[in-house]
Amino acid sequence: MIYRQKSKNGQYISSPAEIFERNCIKGAINECWLWGAYITPNGYGQTRIGGRGSKALQAHRLSWMVNVGEIPNGMHVLHKCDNRPCCNPNHLFLGTNTDNIADRVSKNRSNRWIKDAPREKHPRTKIMGEQLKSMLKLRQEKTKVVDIAKQFDISKEHCSRLITSAQKGELSWCS
Repeated sequence: MIYRQKSKNGQYISSPAEIFERNCIKGAINECWLWGAYITPNGYGQTRIGGRGSKALQAHRLSWMVNVGEIPNGMHVLHKCDNRPCCNPNHLFLGTNTDNIADRVSKNRSNRWIKDAPREKHPRTKIMGEQLKSMLKLRQEKTKVVDIAKQFDISKEHCSRLITSAQKGELSWCS
């Protein structure tokens, strides 16, 4: 008889291997194996080992643990395929945080790690350099911050922070 651990509420807890087998949609050895359970807003598969209240674990890390072995402290599990819900161990490799950043940059998936990356490439950018210059001009003309914020469709807090930072010379992208 196989002993299975019980959770606090008395239900049996599945092993990591059982969770992986139940939720991974496997294909051929060279294909992406997609996570068939919860997908985070960032696109990664995620589960919990140990039931409710336990720490969340990304599916590709679970795949590595089940199929390859322990993940050393401080190491990341990276995707060769760049398919976030993929949990095929043949598509994964270990790397440091620096390796992870370099991998993202080399594949043009991250501008925030490039010091002087153009702001307009960031998907949530609302205010560009010329717009900030217009905001500064309006403020010099004694226009209220709340009115400037409405004109540029941003919160008055964001508007105030942008104007103050620009006036202090803290924003390299607005010069």
